[in-house]
Amino acid sequence: DDLRESPNIDLARKFLRLHIGLSIYDPHVEPSKLLGQNLGYAFSNLPALRKLLIPKSTAESELFDLVIDTRGWAKQMALNAKRVIDVNTLS
Repeated sequence: DDLRESPNIDLARKFLRLHIGLSIYDPHVEPSKLLGQNLGYAFSNLPALRKLLIPKSTAESELFDLVIDTRGWAKQMALNAKRVIDVNTLS
């Protein structure tokens, strides 16, 4: 749950600045378990984190225009998305 220096936090913040609707699925991030500097960093850089995080059931049941997969999980999920970009396969 160490979000300090996370490029995903920066990416989310950029999308929000552009007023792009955003949901985040990450089973490894639980706001209630963030402590100390990690907690301060996460909420000072992305104050809406609690509202943005969604459970797997929501990620697999809603329709998304675009899914940006930064961890390679999209292929293992039953997503309903018009487009999926796996950043790990970009060259």
